[in-house]
Amino acid sequence: MFKIIIKENYKLLLVLAVLVVIFYGNTLKNGFIYDDYQQIVENEYIQSLKYLPKVVTGCIWEHAFGGCKDRAIYYRPVQSLSYILTYQISSKPWAFHLVNIVYFLIIVFLIFILAKVLTENSVFAFISSLIFLIHPINAEVVNWAAAVPDLTFAIFVLLATLFYIKYRKTGVFKTFLISAFLYFLGILSKEPAIVLPLIFFLIDWQIFKIDFEDFFQWREIKNYLILVFFAVFYFVMRTAVLGGGLIQSGKSPFSPFSIAERIYTFFYLLFEYIRNILFPYPRVFFFHFVKRSNILSLEFLALFLLVLVFSAVLFLFYRKRKNLLFLSGLWLIIFLLPVLIFVESAGESVFSERYAFVPLIGFSFLLSYFLTDFFQKNQKTKAVVISLLVIIGGIFWYTIYFDRNSIWSSNEVLYTRTLAQNPDATPIRFNYAVLLRNDKQDFEAAKIQLEGIVKRKPNWADISMVYLHLGDYYRDRGEEENALEYYHKSATASDDWKTHFGWNRLGVFYAKKEDYVSAIRYFCQALQANPESQESQANFNRAVELSSKAYENDQTLLYKKISENKTFIKSDKEKIRFKEESCQEEKCVFFFTPGFESSEIILPSLISVGDQKQNGVKIENSGFDNQTGLINIVVDSKYKDETLAFLFPTCDGIYYEVVSSK
Repeated sequence: MFKIIIKENYKLLLVLAVLVVIFYGNTLKNGFIYDDYQQIVENEYIQSLKYLPKVVTGCIWEHAFGGCKDRAIYYRPVQSLSYILTYQISSKPWAFHLVNIVYFLIIVFLIFILAKVLTENSVFAFISSLIFLIHPINAEVVNWAAAVPDLTFAIFVLLATLFYIKYRKTGVFKTFLISAFLYFLGILSKEPAIVLPLIFFLIDWQIFKIDFEDFFQWREIKNYLILVFFAVFYFVMRTAVLGGGLIQSGKSPFSPFSIAERIYTFFYLLFEYIRNILFPYPRVFFFHFVKRSNILSLEFLALFLLVLVFSAVLFLFYRKRKNLLFLSGLWLIIFLLPVLIFVESAGESVFSERYAFVPLIGFSFLLSYFLTDFFQKNQKTKAVVISLLVIIGGIFWYTIYFDRNSIWSSNEVLYTRTLAQNPDATPIRFNYAVLLRNDKQDFEAAKIQLEGIVKRKPNWADISMVYLHLGDYYRDRGEEENALEYYHKSATASDDWKTHFGWNRLGVFYAKKEDYVSAIRYFCQALQANPESQESQANFNRAVELSSKAYENDQTLLYKKISENKTFIKSDKEKIRFKEESCQEEKCVFFFTPGFESSEIILPSLISVGDQKQNGVKIENSGFDNQTGLINIVVDSKYKDETLAFLFPTCDGIYYEVVSSK
């Protein structure tokens, strides 16, 4: 069926292929931008075929985040596989841009085939694919290497739909299984593919006229259960790799949403997507979003009425038995539902052009229906319709080719253009500051951008990273007090795992000052924030080693470092109690009962003992007995008749003092 369509319409498909090259051929000269660096350039896990198992067992952010579990929110194995295979061709940007163009061309062809299968009308099929091809809202997905999930998501959704229709026409169950597996690959590409069974249901209901009663027959229930199985299997894989629940939220500065805010956001975003599809200008990479909750306002009422009008039009299509129009309109809505409902999962990109990529297929069918109808009913006006399409196509080509494609040429161009359009694009401003500091070596300009974020968005989700870079700025200038201030702000800005960078910087600072007591404490806190940080672990181990050497012959110095150093504050709580003392000829063992929370971490290498004159006492050995639940500390037996003070420093910067009683 599909081969016949391709064979009979190869000339039209060739025209579409030429247009794809005309519209997007110049993207081959663009470089990597934004997330491309962390997902491709710096990601060793996509640079060799030996990492193929990580396609399933890892995630695309694993290298950047130092792990996936409870950190990443996207599990998209197809993206990782695509990158690995592309990297074998070349590590240069042109290879990744070429793959995007090829993916986009496949999508355009599949839209043509799907339209042809649904209508058996080549004119409708050509206009549908042409509208999708030239629409400016697609420029982000085609230009951005990191948008591969949207492209493969579209490919597998279209393929799954085509094979599902073929199954309905032929009744061959193997064809349905192919469709179900393609559905699974769609979910592995991008999560919104999960809603595809709703499209299958609409096709059954509207195109193949299956009665509702028949959906409760075992042969139909069985098919949908197979689709459910693939969806559940995906979530099992996802949970095993990422941890957490079935639905994880991005680090959204807008969370949590109240019910009123969620309702308002749903209608606002739906309106904005429809508006941007109808009037694709101006195009903005990062949109400014503000939470609103006044569902009694005139603005919300207007949004509600506009959405109601759209819904009424869809209902009219249904009543008039315009099955294709009804299916196309619901295609647009259904594939927008995930980003309208699970708003937090989008992180800061609550609204984004790429989220409209697959929904745009439905719009293309809608518009194509009316243009084709007009074209075929008014044979004398063919030239007018063709001229109109050429003019619109030419305008869109100019917009995309000379404007949108050039924006994606480099990070500097993307950042400056985006900030000019949206000064509140905080992630873009931060990345621009990093670019100015690292690439341009313009430290003062970078500082201005970072301070601008602190002023504009002091509660930004990644504010700890802003403070970190400001700390680095002052460190490089030799202004230690300012550097320490910002490192401390970075470390305490939130409970996010990225705060470990601030703690680690503090540890490095004190290690260089040979204050290993303070360094150990801060490295420990870095590991608490991010237990998988290899750098922090190595620094911690080295600090412990240097501390042991430094205080090996001077226990008094260590004792005073703990009791007098501002790094540790004495706790007034009695969470560790002295239990008993057991002395033999050469050794005395002191036993203690711990009563602190499991989250508190004692630093064994810094436990110190002092006599009544505050002279340090050498610890011969120490440990924790899992069976008795007691801490034991061994000292020389010459202290058996003395009252000793035991200091137990913790990772949180406090210490417990316990005095032995006779």
